[in-house]
Amino acid sequence: MVRLAHFLIKLHTEFGEDQQGNLRLYLKREDMANYMGVTVESTIRMLKDFEHKGLILLNGKFLKLIDFSGLEHISKGFKI
Repeated sequence: MVRLAHFLIKLHTEFGEDQQGNLRLYLKREDMANYMGVTVESTIRMLKDFEHKGLILLNGKFLKLIDFSGLEHISKGFKI
């Protein structure tokens, strides 16, 4: 969870968001998993968990950060 939160913050910082608030960079779940050194299944599970907690919104290929401060909190090792 910490790795994914940190990764999403890094993507947002480096690439920003489009007019709809989606991350400007599209990455396949497999690419995300490889970057973080975890399985694709774990990545999908974590993304769904983040969405369930209201931190992100998944819409097909698009990913929107909803609760940036919550992600920062998780990236520092705290639980939500």
